[in-house]
Amino acid sequence: QLWDVEALKCIGSWIHHKKVACVAFSPDGTMALWADRFGEVYAARLDQPGATPVQKLGHLSPVSHLMFVPVGNRLLSVDREGHVRSSCWPLTEVIDRYYLAHTLPLQVVLPLTVQPLMLTSTTNGAEVCVWRLEDATLALQTSSNELFDSLSPPSRSSPSAAVEQTSADDERTAATSNHDTTFDDRTADVDVTANGTGS
Repeated sequence: QLWDVEALKCIGSWIHHKKVACVAFSPDGTMALWADRFGEVYAARLDQPGATPVQKLGHLSPVSHLMFVPVGNRLLSVDREGHVRSSCWPLTEVIDRYYLAHTLPLQVVLPLTVQPLMLTSTTNGAEVCVWRLEDATLALQTSSNELFDSLSPPSRSSPSAAVEQTSADDERTAATSNHDTTFDDRTADVDVTANGTGS
């Protein structure tokens, strides 16, 4: 179904007999696209609500992500195997390039306007990749843990640890002072005894 979010009403609908996984709109806003769990991607014109949707491309496994990127007229489609495909738009039968490094399903597919780049990450965070969109060059491959560690500031001693350290230092100082006082007292006793014996 196609909804007008301002008027809160349905302005078009299409029947699809397979479970839809994701949707996208063409950059010019004239077409709606959706992908199903069988790896097929369909498109329908928004100005012709009654028109029959047309299959634009297909994957061998379920499609999880569908989006347009700011580099040229490109449509990205991602399947359950972690394969990212870049197809020309609207001629989606022309495959522009693949982004291949993942072996697990992807949770994050984030095109960035900087440089431009694309960030992809698997569901468990074990594989995080940064790509150059224009040529599918892999710029960085790491894990989410390693990435967060590299971005975290150096660890500092907590206030509680500092207080504990100060208390420990005070206890050692007090123990040393008591030891010195005891030694002085014993020395004084010996001197008094010695003086008494001599008189």
